[in-house]
Amino acid sequence: MKDTGKKAGRGMLRFVITIFTVAIVLAAIYFFFFMPADPGASTAF
Repeated sequence: MKDTGKKAGRGMLRFVITIFTVAIVLAAIYFFFFMPADPGASTAF
């Protein structure tokens, strides 16, 4: 039972990296394919 902490740490790190990677991929897909408007055609001013 000595390596339980090491195993848990590795598992948590893997989980966080997986979540981060999925978030980056989803953000890239949204940014490149589903951008709601042309950034050059700003109507805020």
